[in-house]
Amino acid sequence: MSIRPLYSLIRKDLAVFLTDRRAVILSFAAPLLLAGFFSFAFGVSDGDVGPAARLRDAMFAHVFAGLAVQFLLFSSIESGVGLLLERQKGLWRRLQAAPISKFTLLSARAISSGLIALVMLTVLINAGITFFGIEVKGSIGGLLLISLIYATTTSSLGLLIAALGKTPQAARSLSVLGVLIMVMLGGAWMPASGFPGWLQTVSALIPTRWAIEGFDSALSPTGSFSEVLPHAARLAMFTVAFAALAVWRFRWDESNAA
Repeated sequence: MSIRPLYSLIRKDLAVFLTDRRAVILSFAAPLLLAGFFSFAFGVSDGDVGPAARLRDAMFAHVFAGLAVQFLLFSSIESGVGLLLERQKGLWRRLQAAPISKFTLLSARAISSGLIALVMLTVLINAGITFFGIEVKGSIGGLLLISLIYATTTSSLGLLIAALGKTPQAARSLSVLGVLIMVMLGGAWMPASGFPGWLQTVSALIPTRWAIEGFDSALSPTGSFSEVLPHAARLAMFTVAFAALAVWRFRWDESNAA
């Protein structure tokens, strides 16, 4: 695989993202505004330090992690739909004639969307620490690890959306529904530990469950790096599965798409 076309595609993808006002707002402004609302609703900045306040702060940290997980999934949708729009415009065919391999094309999008996801997490976590009182009480190393792995998971999910989607419009609609289900069943809106037993079993099959629990472990006073590791390992398995399926199902044009 040649480095020059890979670098050019990555730079192009990043430039397109930065000039897309809708994508930037969805990625950064929307989660921060929601975090501000929930911070106010939870009364995080009232200065109380009692047991009830600690429970409240833990609940807000969980909600904040859930927002980060959710909006990275939305970003993966934008990445996948963006690839489908390029296919619809015939760009994939032109790249194939260049020639650029499908591995180079998919690798470039995976790297660029992974970088965007990492920047999103960096901004959101630092904003949470600076403005919303989030504290990393468990493991900074664990937080870095779960952030890195989850960024790769969402980037590979974006590839899978592009590989399976027939049209951008249909892919966006189905993916938004899928993300909302993943977020709900993964425990982003409420801890999965509060689910009925059968639902906990179902949620174990969803990557968001392990992302949320990984972030919770990294932020919790009782968390540790070793506690984050199993969650990161499970997420890594989803990353590999999504990427492998994306490469297998990839088609250069709409007529050959499933």
